[in-house]
Amino acid sequence: MIKYGYSKRSLNSVDLHIYKLLKSQVSLKQVINEPHFSCKSIKEVFPKSVKLTKSYGHDRPLPSYLVVYHRITMKPIFITNYCYFIDGAWNRNYGEIQGRCQGEYLDNRPDQIQWVSGVLTKDFHLKHGYFASWDYEGTDVLLGYSPALVTIHESVLLNFESVTNDKFSSIKEERPLISTACGLIKVTHKNTQTCIMEDNESISIMVVDGPLTPQVISTWAYGEGIFELAFGDSGGSSYAYYYPENDVQ
Repeated sequence: MIKYGYSKRSLNSVDLHIYKLLKSQVSLKQVINEPHFSCKSIKEVFPKSVKLTKSYGHDRPLPSYLVVYHRITMKPIFITNYCYFIDGAWNRNYGEIQGRCQGEYLDNRPDQIQWVSGVLTKDFHLKHGYFASWDYEGTDVLLGYSPALVTIHESVLLNFESVTNDKFSSIKEERPLISTACGLIKVTHKNTQTCIMEDNESISIMVVDGPLTPQVISTWAYGEGIFELAFGDSGGSSYAYYYPENDVQ
């Protein structure tokens, strides 16, 4: 089983950087960092952090990112690229995903704005599906995201072989749940990935530091007791930063 706090695994010679949250001491927040060409890089925002990943060596600005932080000290622990979620009732569009999740491939294309198709509830449970934003009000949501695909759902390892180009018109139970904003490249190609995983104990954030297919990652996660797994649309350039001194001991 995956231990609490930061740990590193190797899968097919590719490093997996994992942070498992201890609910009583650690939480998550999403940060918007816009506009594209004026936002700071992660290293500028968190200058004393340690970059864990090696696949991408540049430190370009991120449009948005996800921070694991200590509940008491409020200090950052683990940072990775991720999309930004509007969950405030003051905004009539709350429940939407905003901001491209391009990792280090930042560009000037318009933001992708989609209905949220995944949430992490305040009691740390992942929920996936094609539901409208009002199904989960902002007060019930800790994290909102639009997953590239979900490959473990309710303890079932979903079948990749049945994924075809008609996924938008017919999605069956045995197929991975795939966001309409993402193409089949997330299934068929090896990429770096940012994943959110749930097991019987808690939630883990995982950054895959090298090219692996979702099928390989999912099979490994299933063996680790993961029963919900979402792949974030990170543009194939996921990376992570870490503050060892701020971590839960």
